[in-house]
Amino acid sequence: FTAVGPNPLNGLSCPVLPPGFPLACPPTLGTVLLSGNQAIGNGTGFAVQTLGANQRGGDMQFILQDNLALGAGTGFTVMQGLYGDCDDCDDAPTDAQSATILSNVAANSGVGFYLFGTGKVSYNLATNNSTAGFMILNVATFLGNSAIGNAGPGAIVEFLIPNEFVGGPQPPAPVNMTQNNFFSNDRNRPPLSLGWFYAGTPSPFNPGPSAHCGVLNVGEVVPSNEVFIVLPSLPAVTTPLLAENNYWGSAQGPQPNGPGDAAGGACDQDGGVTTVKPFVTSPTAITPL
Repeated sequence: FTAVGPNPLNGLSCPVLPPGFPLACPPTLGTVLLSGNQAIGNGTGFAVQTLGANQRGGDMQFILQDNLALGAGTGFTVMQGLYGDCDDCDDAPTDAQSATILSNVAANSGVGFYLFGTGKVSYNLATNNSTAGFMILNVATFLGNSAIGNAGPGAIVEFLIPNEFVGGPQPPAPVNMTQNNFFSNDRNRPPLSLGWFYAGTPSPFNPGPSAHCGVLNVGEVVPSNEVFIVLPSLPAVTTPLLAENNYWGSAQGPQPNGPGDAAGGACDQDGGVTTVKPFVTSPTAITPL
């Protein structure tokens, strides 16, 4: 654990806690690097909540790099700090953009990576996770990652529609996924619940049985603090996902059957529209720890 930059940790250090207690750090200005750590057999291997410049003042960068989460409920969780808990949170939907997730490994867990509103997500590996390799919501950059051999989808992509009920539906933030590897995923999906916040549903949303989805695009969600005014009759907002130049496990690109993972078709739901062409015919190198 390293804190660098102007006024790191506001001149304070993270408290020393007994074994088994989570590490909690005070508000930060500067850069925090969490690197070279292992979390084995935890409920959540690594959990980060960030406050960006739009909320409680000050610039902060958090880098989560070269860490291993093994056998966790969720390997890595990175979320916006106070979304839904303060009056001005809806005005700062990108307050976790200061979090960068690089070259981490999540294996043998439930969800490998759960990422909400982060910045760059690159060169991470999610393998042999039971629910999904990656679950991402409004992630700015998803580049060079690998989701291999997960029982559920390689990546589940959701879109947050900010301020949907102020002046009508708003276009979703763009998400680009490129130079990633998706193969041997979603062959044995367990019951899959995407959470109580899913748009228009009175209960947790289950997108159905396995469909060999390298990427499952489930369309829009709404902020959790606005769920009480969701009307199921509202039309779904089209949520385009640009997923070009990825490797899908086959030189022929994504496939609903056979060796390749699928994208589009049954893997697009509730307004989700995924573009996969052009695709690459060989895998991108996996960046080691």
